[in-house]
Amino acid sequence: MLDYDDYLFEDELEAGSKDSGLASPQEDEFDHQSRTAGGKSDLAATKTITPVERLSQSMSVKKEMLDFNSFGLRPELVRALQTRHYTRPAPAQVTGLPVALSGCDLLLQSKEGSGKTAVYCLSTLQAMKFGNRIEILVIVPTRELAVQVAREFQEFSEFLPECRVHSLYGGLGAIRDRIILQHKLPNIIVGTPGRLLALLKGSQLNLRGVTHFIVDECDKLLYPGPGGMSHEVRELLDACPEDRQVMMFTGTINRDEAERERRFLKLMHCPRLLLVEDPSELVLTGVSQFRVTLDAEARKNRKLLELLDRINYNQVVLFVNTIERCQALCDLLNEKGLLCIPFHSGMSQIERLRNFNMFRNFDRRILVATDLMGRGIDYEFVTCIINYDVPWTAEIYLHRVGRTGRMERQGIAVSLCVTDNKSDDVNTLLMVERRYLILVPELPDDLDTGILL
Repeated sequence: MLDYDDYLFEDELEAGSKDSGLASPQEDEFDHQSRTAGGKSDLAATKTITPVERLSQSMSVKKEMLDFNSFGLRPELVRALQTRHYTRPAPAQVTGLPVALSGCDLLLQSKEGSGKTAVYCLSTLQAMKFGNRIEILVIVPTRELAVQVAREFQEFSEFLPECRVHSLYGGLGAIRDRIILQHKLPNIIVGTPGRLLALLKGSQLNLRGVTHFIVDECDKLLYPGPGGMSHEVRELLDACPEDRQVMMFTGTINRDEAERERRFLKLMHCPRLLLVEDPSELVLTGVSQFRVTLDAEARKNRKLLELLDRINYNQVVLFVNTIERCQALCDLLNEKGLLCIPFHSGMSQIERLRNFNMFRNFDRRILVATDLMGRGIDYEFVTCIINYDVPWTAEIYLHRVGRTGRMERQGIAVSLCVTDNKSDDVNTLLMVERRYLILVPELPDDLDTGILL
């Protein structure tokens, strides 16, 4: 199996290649979440709602009743799973894999870190013909998630040498993408909408052989407000054959918002909806969640330093709400001798990829990030999340907290909650508790946080 992304990290990071303008300006508009949920989609306005079969996704499946051999997967896939020490499917996989393998269109909702990526990786690799055409197209909202998902495909297809995986995203040179598409003939593409659409319009990307069309983090990509990319996704889908299988995945779709469901369903044919009925099931059970109440914004830095000294973490992500605060906090921690790196959309793509890999490779234990890091990214050793800034919405909170405690690991999440008149932190955490039916209590002074991890 060819690992094209290894070339990217070794060659293009050193070269500092500049993009030729193919990157969409929308691709990194994830640092600022819209505070409004209104707005109507053109897709919803032009078509009637597709009939659906609603299925409740039960999270109480007895794991001992199934293993990956039960799904009839290729021996090469089972071997790859065994190599990665995956023996029992997670509940989301028990529910989602049979539908995905059946060829039905699918909208799957499951909590962060529950194994949704494996559902579409395994089901599409099972169905592949391994020809010299693009068979699988996966659309994701950020470049870093594109790199991560491509690596997941490469790991699952370790014993399928006919698989050729490539990721496409803006911010780096497009010439290499054109060369690989023309001469290496990848049959699996993972990319962001802006770069994919630019290559499609430039006749460098041929989607006429696509059999599986995947939209990961679909609630973000199809969001009607700022940062949404529903039109780009629709154009890419229209370039694919009509008999393709469409699968969408999310952790935070609100099934009560009918307008959103219409936008998803218009892109699918008689889809199966596997939605979580109980909001509390969206919260990772391995994450212990707390707040630290402060009476003023100015008290945050001292309290943060205390927490970093007190909590026994492997790696920690500190979330802030703006690019400026991200850089300022990172500078402060480095001055205090706590080596950390920033991650935000104001950085160049070269810097972002370098920091992304430094943190993944455990070269740094502390990452200061905006919500660009809040979706889908999986770092195995992150055992602590600290919301230096409480997020603006409950959905953002859920995505942030989901960076730890993934795949039934243990983790801790602490939010610094300011109670002065200028802050809305208390209301946001109250909204989190009400929506997801959980409690975010005060962090006890005598709690041994080392035991949690």
